[in-house]
Amino acid sequence: MGIAVAYKAKFMLKGTAVTSIIILLILPSLLIFRLSFATSYPESAAPLSLSSPYLVSNCHTCDLVVGREFIIMTEITNREQLERPVVVITQVYDSEDIIESIGIVSGIVNASGAIKVGVSWTPRHPGNYKLKSFAISDFESPTILANPNESKFTVPPADFPYVRIDALYVAPGYNPFEAISNYTIKVGKPYSVTTEITRLKAPNFGNENALKYVLDIEIRDKEGRVIASSWSSGILPVGKSATGGIYWTPTVTGNYTIQSVVLGNFVGTPLGRSQSVDITVIQ
Repeated sequence: MGIAVAYKAKFMLKGTAVTSIIILLILPSLLIFRLSFATSYPESAAPLSLSSPYLVSNCHTCDLVVGREFIIMTEITNREQLERPVVVITQVYDSEDIIESIGIVSGIVNASGAIKVGVSWTPRHPGNYKLKSFAISDFESPTILANPNESKFTVPPADFPYVRIDALYVAPGYNPFEAISNYTIKVGKPYSVTTEITRLKAPNFGNENALKYVLDIEIRDKEGRVIASSWSSGILPVGKSATGGIYWTPTVTGNYTIQSVVLGNFVGTPLGRSQSVDITVIQ
């Protein structure tokens, strides 16, 4: 099959607005070969053949998730006995068939040889996607060298929870492990609020000991105003648990909500579902 060589994209343009720019830049060439895109070679007559584009990652065991960089690979095989310069255009279409990303790579395919070319892409949203690859000779005098090929795949929603909140409870300040069962406490008395969390094996982040977290606890009054808050942070390996908490002495009677959430950083994406409890403060 010959030597397989991976090339990086010479440029990568993303988004429909930028896609319009690139189309304008290469419009003269598009006018020359756009009719060729509408037709196909008989399968045995095309000078080159393209594999279906596929995704690879530096982390071979990593899951396909939003926010992780992948390389879109396409293999080009030369069916002829002469060397062929080639330009491979790879497009990513979202679920509404809108082009989200375009990658362009140039290379040379040896006679009867094959190469692999790759462009980087990071999915920003879950959903159904289509990859499509084209091969042309160049942009100055473009000739279609292969029938386009495509593949489809789905980026799943975030697989929550990465971290699970096992418990959120209020206890007397003198005994933080004796949870109050009726969710009623008294003005002027000290209490502790504790959250217990566990790291789950979902998804695989490549380095299982590298999951950094911020545990945030907020106490809000009935108008939604934050009257007390606390945070703690750390690194949580798979299967391990941690706790965080806050001490609170209520000064006003009324209804309150205590909410706890685990974040990827101080202003980051939640790593799991939040949990809350309603508390009544009496005299």
